[in-house]
Amino acid sequence: VLLRQDAYKALTEPVTFRNRDATTIETVHTARFGEIEQRFYATTPEGRALYDECLRDADAGTLPRDEAFARFPGSLDELLQQGKVFGLYQASEKGLAAARSGAPIGTTDIHALVRRGFVQAEGLRYEDFLPFSAAGIFASNLDQYGTDTMNASKPAYTEQELEEIMGRKIVDPNTVYAGLEAQSLLETYEALGLSDRIGDESRRALEAKASACQAILQAGCAV
Repeated sequence: VLLRQDAYKALTEPVTFRNRDATTIETVHTARFGEIEQRFYATTPEGRALYDECLRDADAGTLPRDEAFARFPGSLDELLQQGKVFGLYQASEKGLAAARSGAPIGTTDIHALVRRGFVQAEGLRYEDFLPFSAAGIFASNLDQYGTDTMNASKPAYTEQELEEIMGRKIVDPNTVYAGLEAQSLLETYEALGLSDRIGDESRRALEAKASACQAILQAGCAV
C-alpha cells in the first residue's frame, strides 16, 4: 500500500575541471544516486490508521517488521473487503452478459459480485506525497538519519501557509479517492441493471461522494 521509495547513497566520483588557460584541477564531487519508486494502493482512513500503527510498532523495535505488519491484510481482495484501501470497480463481460439476458444476478453486494465474476476490481493507486518515504531518501545521503536539528525548536508550517505559497487550496485526498470509487460503483450498478436495487440512501451517498470529487477536480485544487 501507499508509496515505497528506495534510494542509494550518492557516489563520490573523481572529476576534472579545465581552466581557460588549459590547466586542470583534479577533485571529486558527489552527485549521482539511484532511486526506485513503487506506488501501490491508496488506503482509506481506517487503513491508514492501521498502517501507521503497524509502522510505529516496527520502528519501536518491539516486534520484527514482518510481525508488526501481520495485522495488515496481505491480498487485494482482503484489503477491499475489509475497507482498508479504495477500489475501482467495473462490470465484467460475464456480468454484462447476465444483465443483457435478464438472468437474476441475485445480490448488490459488490464483493459478492466480484467473487462470482460479475464485477472486476482493482485497487486505486496512491498518488499523493508521503513524507515518511521522502525523508528516507534525503536521509540516505547523510551520515546520520537527518532528523536532528540545532534549532531550539522545530519550525511549524500550517496548511494555510502552504496554500498561500502554492496559490491554491489543499483538499483531503480521501475525498478524491472516495469519489472515484463511488463513481465506479454507480457505473457498475447501472451497467448490471442494479441501480434500483441498491436503495435510495446508498445511491444518494455514492452520488454525494462522486459529486464532491468532481467539484475538486474541476476546481483544480491541490491534493
